[in-house]
Amino acid sequence: MNRLTLMKRALSPIARGVLAIAVFIIAGKQLLDALAKLDDPKVVFYIDYLSYGAVFYALGMAMFSLFWWRVTVFFGGHMARMNCHRTYFLSQLGKYLPGKAWVIVIRCALIPEDHLSLRVVAVSSLYETLTIMGSGALLSFMTLLVLGVGPKLLWLAFGLGVTLLALAHPPLSHWLAIFSLRCNSQAKSLSLPSWKALFKVIPIILLGWVLVGLSVVMAGFGIGTSFKNFYEMFLAMAGAGLAITAGFAVFVTPAGLGVREWVLMQLLGPSIGTGQAALVAIAVRGLQVASELCIGISFYFFRKGVGERA
Repeated sequence: MNRLTLMKRALSPIARGVLAIAVFIIAGKQLLDALAKLDDPKVVFYIDYLSYGAVFYALGMAMFSLFWWRVTVFFGGHMARMNCHRTYFLSQLGKYLPGKAWVIVIRCALIPEDHLSLRVVAVSSLYETLTIMGSGALLSFMTLLVLGVGPKLLWLAFGLGVTLLALAHPPLSHWLAIFSLRCNSQAKSLSLPSWKALFKVIPIILLGWVLVGLSVVMAGFGIGTSFKNFYEMFLAMAGAGLAITAGFAVFVTPAGLGVREWVLMQLLGPSIGTGQAALVAIAVRGLQVASELCIGISFYFFRKGVGERA
């Protein structure tokens, strides 16, 4: 290993850290500037709406978990659905750590190899993530196109959707097959799902994104935001897919911190005001984090209790 390679390995984490801090500072400054424009900084919380939002978000994530289970079955895995949901929700907590690989690492640690090999876990997780994120961005693009949103965010959604879906499907998906061989050089490359196979399960993904979008609307209602019409509510729902996908695409920020909030502010600001949009973005982040923590902890102790009783 030459000095140049060693230097790259040493400097790469530092560069990612500096870039992540820069993104967070820039997004955070815009968020604070927007909050400063609020006429009334007081926030009233409505627990019923926030509870509905948490339920919608949990159900949406459950749809994504079900899609991942379908993908693992395609690759020859045999994991019970409840174990799949448990692993999925617990692994989601890994996205709050620096780096995007922690989700896969946690899944590999939780799933016995006689259920899913490590390479199946890795490849199925990459396929699932790229497909869900790409579908969310593309759904946002189609919704924003109908709503007549400006070109900046419209084409961002289109570019993210097409790119991520193309990476996971033919003809560009050959890199996933190569990755599967690197995970186990003595095994054959895995055959990846085709576009036809995706179309069979696309309703699961779309339902998941609709539920996640509804959670954004409920989060807004939960802090007293008055969406005046269906246009603003559909705008908020479309923002869910684009915000989460954009946060995923910026690899340096854990769980898209700052990026998701910026996207929601840009989308909702012209309609409900930048200050109110900033509050909605913060409420959505809090709702999602709280939901994932509660569900992950519940699954952890539920499984532990089952093991103790057995």
